[in-house]
Amino acid sequence: MEDAVTVAPGFASVGTAPPYDFFGVYDGHCGVSVAWACRDRLHVVLAEKVAALGEWPTAEEQWREVMATSFSRVDGELASKEREVGSTASVAVVGPERIVVANCGDSRAVLSRGDMAVPLSSDHKV
Repeated sequence: MEDAVTVAPGFASVGTAPPYDFFGVYDGHCGVSVAWACRDRLHVVLAEKVAALGEWPTAEEQWREVMATSFSRVDGELASKEREVGSTASVAVVGPERIVVANCGDSRAVLSRGDMAVPLSSDHKV
């Protein structure tokens, strides 16, 4: 199996704000090394980015920037080591007032509402 999962309750906290939880699912392609690296690093990099901001992002555009730079940093860490192996990713950051979802590749996030699947993300194609 080339998949990996991260469950990190309270993965980051800022000041007196309540901590957020992180959940990630990674689908490795042509091996497990990148999925495992994402499992181990993405939430850590994201926590570092939020700590550097000094507060949780509040606007959608701020979250886009935080997520994009975190994904990009992990990609950069792996790019020189892993040329033939890759991974898709779907992550959710859950706080007291919001759920923030980001994805890379053809992994999707959905929310079950009753017996309906509500899409939270769309495929990311490069």
